[in-house]
Amino acid sequence: MALGEESAEACFERAVAMLDGNDIDFAAFESRKLFNIIATPDGADVEISSAGVRVLLARTRGSFSYFAVLGPPLLSALRALAMPGSAMVPFVAQPEAMRPLGLFATPGPRKFWLTRSNTAIHVASRCGHPGDVFDNDPRPLLPWTPPPIVHANFDVPIACPHCGAHLRRARLAEGALVCSPCGRSHRAPAEQLAIARLETSPRPE
Repeated sequence: MALGEESAEACFERAVAMLDGNDIDFAAFESRKLFNIIATPDGADVEISSAGVRVLLARTRGSFSYFAVLGPPLLSALRALAMPGSAMVPFVAQPEAMRPLGLFATPGPRKFWLTRSNTAIHVASRCGHPGDVFDNDPRPLLPWTPPPIVHANFDVPIACPHCGAHLRRARLAEGALVCSPCGRSHRAPAEQLAIARLETSPRPE
């Protein structure tokens, strides 16, 4: 079945059935796809429900949504990693066991916590280092931190290509200069940034 053809409700029913003992398909491409998404060094929290799959990663402002059909294969992979035990009991998987899933190289083991309710299945994934002793509960994900404010200062004023204002100072945001008078931005040429004096300041609380 192609991605998106099965309803989110039906996918959640399959996800629940997967935890209840349906056949495991450890090598499914979809297993590898979502597993790689959540297998970041900083960990991830996943919610699988009739509304679809939501993934919260560390240092991000909000969760990401994915096709609901990716949920059951992920649970299939986790059940395979947990064997001969139960995936519903927190378990640690070693890198060599995760390698068939195409997991990005990690320096050590990874612990998984699965919980379920009537409306959702939650998966927490945290990465450790060789010899680590994991906590009983998943540690909180690192919070999103707003990037600092960066201004570019110019000894010789530069002209805004939109309003023509001559700028000695402009905010730099993702490689673009923001004009204070008109508020519009333009991509800063590399030679322009090379002669600028960059000034960094924290964002106000």
